[in-house]
Amino acid sequence: DHLNIIMQSVNTPQVKIEILDINGKIVYNAVQSTTNGMQTLAIETGFLANGLYMLNISSESFRTSKKFSKE
Repeated sequence: DHLNIIMQSVNTPQVKIEILDINGKIVYNAVQSTTNGMQTLAIETGFLANGLYMLNISSESFRTSKKFSKE
């Protein structure tokens, strides 16, 4: 199982990726190198139990959060 993150990066050499469970506990935390342009980051999710999660992606210039479910 994996989660694909499709993103466009401009002058952002690294992004911080966090996955939080429904209780707000960080269950995944990583720093990923990026290049300029569109790219796909694949995150292994086989270790996650089924349920709802929050994906946080941040860098020096932006921050975004998305909910997703693991089934």
